[in-house]
Amino acid sequence: MKLLCLLLTLFTVQFSEAQSDPLTPNMDFKGLWVSKFQDSVLGNTVEEDRLLAYASGADFNYLILTNTYFMLDDDSTSLNSTEMLLAGFIEKAHDVYQLSIHGNVGSDATALKLKQYNQSADVDPIQRYDGITYECEFYNSNTNGPCNTVTSYLNQLINIKTYCDGTLGSNNSSDLVCEVYIGGGGSPGAFVNTNPTPSQVATLIEFSDHLLLTYYKSSPSTNGGNFFNYSEARLEMLTSPGLETKIVLLLKSRDTDGNNMYDYVANHSGTHIEALKDPYYSWLDGTTFNPALTDGFMGNYANYQSDPVMYPFGHLETIRLVGYTWFEQFALLEISDSLTLGVSDHPYTSKLIVYPNPAKDEIRFKSKDWTKLSIFGLDGRFIREEGYKNVVNVIDLPIGEYLLEFQWKNGSITREKLMK
Repeated sequence: MKLLCLLLTLFTVQFSEAQSDPLTPNMDFKGLWVSKFQDSVLGNTVEEDRLLAYASGADFNYLILTNTYFMLDDDSTSLNSTEMLLAGFIEKAHDVYQLSIHGNVGSDATALKLKQYNQSADVDPIQRYDGITYECEFYNSNTNGPCNTVTSYLNQLINIKTYCDGTLGSNNSSDLVCEVYIGGGGSPGAFVNTNPTPSQVATLIEFSDHLLLTYYKSSPSTNGGNFFNYSEARLEMLTSPGLETKIVLLLKSRDTDGNNMYDYVANHSGTHIEALKDPYYSWLDGTTFNPALTDGFMGNYANYQSDPVMYPFGHLETIRLVGYTWFEQFALLEISDSLTLGVSDHPYTSKLIVYPNPAKDEIRFKSKDWTKLSIFGLDGRFIREEGYKNVVNVIDLPIGEYLLEFQWKNGSITREKLMK
């Protein structure tokens, strides 16, 4: 009997210790959040490939595209010209660069547009979105729209998760990823600062695949201080008994306020990618890259048993870190010149040149691999079709903007804008 009691005691202690261990972090998600996507990237082949080559070469594995509301139409029966360009970009991201694509939405209405786009008969599986990134700043009266309370925020999230779970992504075998941004610490009304009830936190976790948690601190240009301490209180708020909370750290590099990391990245001694990974790994264990940044998430677990006062958050056993996302791309464009390297080696960059553009009477092509050209108005209206030729007459087209859709010998599609 004494032996049995001893064994039970040892088992209980070991089980308790195992339960207090942190869930092993991983990097399933390495994202790049692209602002002003429609205005600055979409439809410009050079900028598209510049962005995709950079993201792929820097070991990102997914992009978050803004402007979803403006790019997608309510009409799910056919694609408009912008949706055609978008379909071509997503196909290129998947096929050539092996990047997944998320659509940034601010409401369940926009998420429904994305669902309808993915389910359109005119969209091939390789042209579908892979996830939805929900960003509803209900605390900001200038942007919140119908989402202006914590309750409406969560109600829309429930609808969005339903759309994600019922919509196939590009691999045609799994549902969309439901990614949820919960606001930064600098926004007074953000979810992370509203002292939500335990049931609200449980709803947030249950109806998301993972959360984007802003990771920054005051005066980020300095190496001193503790990045982790600026976020750990919010991690404690995001724990919920019996539920695993998956966190993707969102790092910001906008030059807009003292809490973002623009100066830190600009002044980093290594590359911009090292500047990104530096705080991520340091935040995890406090030693891998730059121990001056933080004691670290993992370090809190290691020290919790011996000093629970100094490391009060060592009991966050339901938190799992699953990656990082970098925001925003255009700050990186200013910081790093590496974006201009290596783009011409990618097949979609050098495949096709249409000239002159703007055109007057005719257009010519520096490629012989396309087999069919379809001309559309920007409203999606089909105008005419041409077989391969060196010169196409466009004298009959009124002055305006058009979409050229090229079909290649291998069956793939490329789209270009034409000005006349």
